[in-house]
Amino acid sequence: MVTAFMGLEGIKTVFRAFGLGLFCFLAVAKAEPAPSDLNQIGQNLRELIFDEIPQKDRATWNLDGFKMFLSHLREDGSYDDYDYNDWHAASWGPLDTVARAVLFGIAVRLPGHPYYQDPKIEAIALKSIHFVASHSFPAHYNWWHREIGFPLYTYKALLLFDDLPASDRDFLMKITRQGHVVDHPSGWRVTGQNAIWFSEITLALGYLYQNESWVQIAVHTIENELRLGNEEGIQPDQTFYQHGNVFYTGGYGLDFAKDVSRLFRVVGGTRYAFSAENYETLSRYILDGQLWLTEGKTTDFSSKGRYYARADSGNHTVIRQACLNLSVFPGPYQADFKKCADHLTLDAGRFRIGNKSFYRGDFMIENQQGFGISVKAFSKRVYNTDASPMGEGLRSHFLSDGLTYIHRDGSEYWNIYPVWNYDFLPGTTQAAFTTYPIPRDRGDDPRALGPTSFVGGVSDGKTGAMAYDFKRDDLSGRKAYFFNQKGMVSLGAAIHCQRCGEVHTTLNQDWAPESSTPTVGLGVGSTWAKVGDIGYLAVDGTLQQKIAIQSGTWNALYPQLSSELVSGKISTLWIDHGQNPTDGRYAYAVYPGASVTTLQVLSQKPDFLVLSNTRDVQAVYFPDQGLVQAVFYSAGKISWKDGRSVSVDRPCAVQLRVGQGPSAITGTVADPAQVQSQVQICVSGLTCRTISLPRGLNAGASVAF
Repeated sequence: MVTAFMGLEGIKTVFRAFGLGLFCFLAVAKAEPAPSDLNQIGQNLRELIFDEIPQKDRATWNLDGFKMFLSHLREDGSYDDYDYNDWHAASWGPLDTVARAVLFGIAVRLPGHPYYQDPKIEAIALKSIHFVASHSFPAHYNWWHREIGFPLYTYKALLLFDDLPASDRDFLMKITRQGHVVDHPSGWRVTGQNAIWFSEITLALGYLYQNESWVQIAVHTIENELRLGNEEGIQPDQTFYQHGNVFYTGGYGLDFAKDVSRLFRVVGGTRYAFSAENYETLSRYILDGQLWLTEGKTTDFSSKGRYYARADSGNHTVIRQACLNLSVFPGPYQADFKKCADHLTLDAGRFRIGNKSFYRGDFMIENQQGFGISVKAFSKRVYNTDASPMGEGLRSHFLSDGLTYIHRDGSEYWNIYPVWNYDFLPGTTQAAFTTYPIPRDRGDDPRALGPTSFVGGVSDGKTGAMAYDFKRDDLSGRKAYFFNQKGMVSLGAAIHCQRCGEVHTTLNQDWAPESSTPTVGLGVGSTWAKVGDIGYLAVDGTLQQKIAIQSGTWNALYPQLSSELVSGKISTLWIDHGQNPTDGRYAYAVYPGASVTTLQVLSQKPDFLVLSNTRDVQAVYFPDQGLVQAVFYSAGKISWKDGRSVSVDRPCAVQLRVGQGPSAITGTVADPAQVQSQVQICVSGLTCRTISLPRGLNAGASVAF
């Protein structure tokens, strides 16, 4: 259970109870300049290099990596696995050589490590730094490597190595200066996570040059990024934007959580420390944003933008580190962060239970004990994915077309992306393509805003429903996802395309179970399937299934990665809509953990009723949960048990919890299109009510009634 967010006044009260004054982080309130504060920042930066290595891992830390490094080491400190004149590679030789020197330097200074105080390893590190410093190499074409990636390592080298030759130290200082948040070579204004990386480097520069104004600039920049609703960065619903309105909460936003929590520790105890407002913003972002995305050992891949194209990119250790950083930092949520760190260290399942609508990210997630299901769409407000100057994410065109991830333990899609068939993405309705990447005349850059506005969901924090007015080129339809405490019901209506050929909706495509044979059973008027530990029930449409070895390469997703063939056994489950459908439909349910017996019973008598599945209204009723969920694409009315009904006067999404009496109804409403200021709702047995809807940055948020 997460501590209720107490707001600024509540935090001030707690701080006073601790005897810490208005801001618990301020050792001195705007004191006169003190060199000791700058030196404290330098000491904190140095200590954090080591603190982020768990005690239990120190005796074996990076030993495999060091073994690989040494196998490629040349006599002059360079490495034979780099072409130092290749300025376009994913791994830039000069940067990575200094990075390896830093890692060796950490090991030499890490008590308990086999290289601790080893002069030979220290000499290797110094020789590698000298090699880079004494040669002139082509600058990498990507500004990030030059102005962020390289300085992040050179400042650490300056903190670690005290006995550098003057020329090598000067070189490292010169490279670090390229990461100054204001005075960097590119000169543009940086935002979001890029601003945080620059600020970290600038804090280090402030210490190295004993320059107070640089520290103040860095802290001010971070404070600006801790304001809600900036063009990039944290949004009011805890969505994180980077590179425009791209849902990047689990990508750049994950780095943001880790790095800002580190920097809280770096300036803590000095007069540069962050305020209570900053602490509240960061805490909300992590506890009520990031932690919804943790599925077992995995961070939900729909939140990662183009990061999905990186092997092992979903590991939850990054957010665990953010919790660890704040678990040792005094503040009202310290106990919550300690609980989070312990929880994720044990891989104890989902930290947040219930439903969360990221209405500024066109994303919804349902977490219950034993499963998590998410859906990602895109609209005229939100991009589907990110573009990359290096070609990263080449097959991300359709990853926001209503894609669903269905998790039990977080391993279901781990590193699946080279072998995925991108014509059969889970939760999506697609027309099969014969070539990939998409031909240039259709746009080889996958990044795009959506063609429709009615995209979003309604949530009461326990369950929710997501609406998606879907259009992709000539293919269109109405798609809705209804989340409940047992799983999800998905409806599709008005599926239409004149020039698409074969069209299908995919229920799932994940790693096939190795030790068991998937079972498909056919019932009267419906079909069911159990694949691994997940059950599926189709009440409109016939399931089709394929289990096969699929192959691919990482460099098909990111040209600078390996071209080695990757293979694996994949299970795909889908519903066909035939050639050029004119009014296609589907209705299916997902039951994580359901047994074969349960699915057989459900195939004869589903535990939900489809109240409507048309282009105007999509609605579901769960009698045993007392739950009615409806998406109205226009003004309309639906009815369910005993003549009960709900009507609305304009498009919206509604969720009702229905008790025994005629007036025992509570509800939640939202406007997926984010354009309405109010909606009138009439529920049988209750007086019609006009509900005011949020506007501005909170447009799309749910309102209880």
